[in-house]
Amino acid sequence: MAQERSIPQYVEFTSKASLLPDLAEAWRYRWMAVALARRNLMTRYTQTLLGPGWFFLQPIMLTGILSLVMGGILHVPSGGMPYVVFAASGTILWSTFNRSLLDTSMSLAAMAPILSKVYFPRILIPVAALFSSALEVLPAYGLLVLLVGGYRLLSGWPLLLCPLFVVMTLLLTLAVGLWLTVFDAYFRDVRYALPFILQFVFFFSPIIYSSSAIPSRWRMLFQLNPITALIDGFRWSLVSGAPPPSAFEVVWAIMLILIAALSGLVIFGRHERILVDRI
Repeated sequence: MAQERSIPQYVEFTSKASLLPDLAEAWRYRWMAVALARRNLMTRYTQTLLGPGWFFLQPIMLTGILSLVMGGILHVPSGGMPYVVFAASGTILWSTFNRSLLDTSMSLAAMAPILSKVYFPRILIPVAALFSSALEVLPAYGLLVLLVGGYRLLSGWPLLLCPLFVVMTLLLTLAVGLWLTVFDAYFRDVRYALPFILQFVFFFSPIIYSSSAIPSRWRMLFQLNPITALIDGFRWSLVSGAPPPSAFEVVWAIMLILIAALSGLVIFGRHERILVDRI
């Protein structure tokens, strides 16, 4: 009698939703996040002449345009700092938020071919997108430190808090990105609306003008934007003489980050099992 062919065994994954993603399982698969981030970095600049240099050029060109138009022509208030230092400290942190949020919000759809073939914790996909964006931006912060140091405006001990505001920005990006990547799987309108929303947030943040330029009757509404606290805090920790953010701004930003992170994990955990069928 011919030997019976063994029947392959399959693992069945149900579509039952859970309250939160399995973070313990995600930690066991952490190497997968590193591999996905490396893949993102290798494929992003394929067939480009400048490669990763494009990420340097974007904030540098934006800083140059803002310095010429806003600082040189319109003389927009910059809190007593040279406008190029003021603009650079805002645009680089904003570029981190902007680029990372765009990447994380469309990360699941971008990984659709892999998701349909291999199982791994889905939460690793937006995490890998954020990780690759963070790696790209690190050299830009080095250039920013050199610029501020060239003007001899580096702060003292507050410089130790500078990475804290960068980490808070990345956490806010991941928290909002978890929401948006789920919505993008259901409604493709997200990827078209998000750039316009980010443009609105850009002009509603202290990037091209100082927070002190906001009229007092609008200042409370302006401070409700968590990016305001992050940019003001980052600028204060980096540049000597920059005004610090108010305690209300910082506490409010931390509360929003925690709420957005927890709710983002909940919404992602409840939908991650069926997202593969939606993208």
